[in-house]
Amino acid sequence: PLVAARPPPPLLREDQNLQRIQHLLFDVFYTENWSNVRVAFGVAGVDRSGADPNDPTQFGDPVWDGPFARFNDDEYTQLAVLAACDAVTAAKETLQLTPSSGSTECVLQAFVRDSGGVDSVDWGPGLPSALARWSRDLGRNWRENLGWAGEEGSSELKFITADYFVDLHPVSSTTEEIRRVHDAWEAVVAAARTAMASRLPHGSPVPVVIQACDVWNRMGVEESIGYTARISPAVSAAACSLIMLVATRSWRVTVAAVGTIAIAVLGMLAALVSLGWEFGVVEELCVTLLVGSSIDYCIHLAMAYIEEAPSGAGRDERVKAALAHMAPTLTGAAMSTAASSAMLLACVVEVLVKIGATIVANTAVGFALSLFLFSALMAAFGD
Repeated sequence: PLVAARPPPPLLREDQNLQRIQHLLFDVFYTENWSNVRVAFGVAGVDRSGADPNDPTQFGDPVWDGPFARFNDDEYTQLAVLAACDAVTAAKETLQLTPSSGSTECVLQAFVRDSGGVDSVDWGPGLPSALARWSRDLGRNWRENLGWAGEEGSSELKFITADYFVDLHPVSSTTEEIRRVHDAWEAVVAAARTAMASRLPHGSPVPVVIQACDVWNRMGVEESIGYTARISPAVSAAACSLIMLVATRSWRVTVAAVGTIAIAVLGMLAALVSLGWEFGVVEELCVTLLVGSSIDYCIHLAMAYIEEAPSGAGRDERVKAALAHMAPTLTGAAMSTAASSAMLLACVVEVLVKIGATIVANTAVGFALSLFLFSALMAAFGD
């Protein structure tokens, strides 16, 4: 069977120096690797309406969380944020935190610890200025986790962030590993919201707490490609069936064409298995190309067959006429497609090599099956 790939595919061929360097850096010299999960209080979202989608340096404008603004003077909100941090720390085993790479505390927990405990902290309006003084001395490591509207300590505290480090390799961790840790973080963030709500007066709005990590983006892209690869054959088959039916107005021709394409796709998947390919992101991209690149030869041959109907000839004669008319054109199309795609085989980027190999092989299979299998089906069962 075509099994799911465990490690992400290499970017370049294994014999390339850059790929060797990456292997040495991430698999040999680095004995411990982690990814950074950032938890944020005070940010409700990002307004990207004014950002240029074509400019990667424009991230949009932050949307500040109204309930968190009360952190600057309200004791209940301050204790609620502390409770949320405690909820994260309590789940450190589930979250796969890596203590050796960073603290498992948030800035508020560290401040409380250095102050001698919860009862030793002067909660209320004086807390922000106390945090500012502490961050310039004992809490220097957490200074960047406090987001001020203006001057540190004398302006409004707009947001608080906390950095946690998890056992996820930024390059070689699999989608399944990332998904498992991501879901654990989502569950803990929900628990943190519940913990905050329990510390606030009944009916009070709960501050927003969010979490983000760079590897979540890779997981989202890979899962999206995987989902597309799973549904694309069925969607493409339905689309090509409709196109073939509208073009030929014949159920028999449509069924023969779809059957030919299905055999071509199954043959290509069998070839992937025989070559030892695993079902990773690159292979998923290749699968999305199979149906679309297999229909071309069938539909041209089918149209040539249908156009011979007014002649009154039998199926055999119509197939011969269609082949005489279209076979040279289809041969030239297949050769030009295969030749141009074969240029990708010389690339050093592994993704392009596999896409090129898939197109070349699928072109050859689709062309051969259209000329021989589809023609035979038309001669035997066509209109």
